[in-house]
Amino acid sequence: MKNLRLLFLVLLSNPLVQGQELNVHHYTVAKSGLNVRVMPKLGMPKVTTLLYLTEVEVIAETGVELSIVDQGKTLSGQWIEIQFKDENNLTKSGFVFDQFVKSISFGTSAPKGTLQIAHLSKAHFDILTQHLSLETLIDYDEYQRLIRQEDEDLIDLYVKARRLKERLDKEFGKDYRLNVEKLLRELRDFEQKEILGVYSSCIDECIVYSMKLRTSDFYDQSNEDRERIFFSILKELAPSGDLKGTYHAAWTTAVCDYAGYSKLGNRMIYNNMKKMKAYLSEYSESEQDLSYKVLKSLRNTIIGQLSMRAYGSTQEKVIAELNDMLSDEVLFDNEVYHVKEAMVKVKEGDVNYRNVEFGCATTRCVVCY
Repeated sequence: MKNLRLLFLVLLSNPLVQGQELNVHHYTVAKSGLNVRVMPKLGMPKVTTLLYLTEVEVIAETGVELSIVDQGKTLSGQWIEIQFKDENNLTKSGFVFDQFVKSISFGTSAPKGTLQIAHLSKAHFDILTQHLSLETLIDYDEYQRLIRQEDEDLIDLYVKARRLKERLDKEFGKDYRLNVEKLLRELRDFEQKEILGVYSSCIDECIVYSMKLRTSDFYDQSNEDRERIFFSILKELAPSGDLKGTYHAAWTTAVCDYAGYSKLGNRMIYNNMKKMKAYLSEYSESEQDLSYKVLKSLRNTIIGQLSMRAYGSTQEKVIAELNDMLSDEVLFDNEVYHVKEAMVKVKEGDVNYRNVEFGCATTRCVVCY
C-alpha cells in the first residue's frame, strides 16, 4: 500500500499526468474592463477594475447565478472567485461574473469548454494580447492550423488570410506607435521558421509570404486550376464585385518585383499576356463579370509598366520578348502603341531622362522601381 501511495504521489507530481489544467490560462474579456467585487453581488464595493485580457486565477465557483444584458445579448452564468496581481504585483482576490472570464489552453488538446490556442506559445500570445482581441487571436490560431493541413481547400485558406489581415490592420492600427508589420515580425519564428504570419494586403503577397508552405501546391496545379482558384478567391472576397485594394493573380508575377527590377525578358510576361488574352477574349460578352474586370485591370497595369528603369534580363532578351509580343498576336489593338513605346525606350536605354540598367537579376543595379 505504501508503494502504491508513493507511486500515486509521483504520478500526481508529473505535469503530463496531472492533466491539461496546468496548461490552462484564464483571461478577462470585458472590453471596457471587468469589475471585481468584495462579494458575489451587483452593487457590492469594488476591489478594482481589471483591464481587458488580464490573466487571473479561478479559485472557486460560488453557485450564485447571475443574468445580465450586454450589448443587446443576455448572458447567464454565475459569480466566481478569482485571484490576480495588482499594479504592485501583490496578490488580491474578489468576485466576478464568469461570462467575462475565458479559459485558454496552449497545446494540441484542451479540457472541455476551454478555448484552444494550439499554434501560439504562451509568450507570443502575451505579446499579441497587448494589441488584438481574443476573437482575432483565435482566428489567427485557426489560420495557422489551416496552413498545416495539406488537403485544406486553397480558396478557403486564402480568403481567411485576407479577412484576417483586414482585422489585424483594423485592430492593431489603433495603436499609432506601432503597425501590423512590426507586430507580426515578432511572430515569424514562433513555431517553425518557414511558417509566417499574415502581414500583406494582396493575394500575391499573401501567397509568397504568409502561405510559404503552400506556395508549391498552388504553382504545381494546372493553369486552369490556378485561374479558377484566383477568381474564386476574388468572388469570395467581394461577391458584389466591389473590390478594394490591389490584387494580383499568383501565377502572374508583377512587372516589377520587390528587388526593384522588371522580369521582362524571361518570357514570363509574354506567356501570361498570351494566356490572359485568351481568357479575356472568351469572356468578352460578360464584361461585368468580376473575373473579367479584375483581369483586364491587371493587364492594363502590366502594359503600363513595361517601361522600367531596371530589368532582370539582358537588353537583348528584353527586346526579344517585346518583339514577340508585337508579332505573335498576344496584344489587343489598343495595347500595340504602348508596347512599341516601351521598345523605343528599351533600345535607347533611357526612361524619363534616366539611364536604364539591365541584368539586375545577376548584378546589383543602382536604380530601383
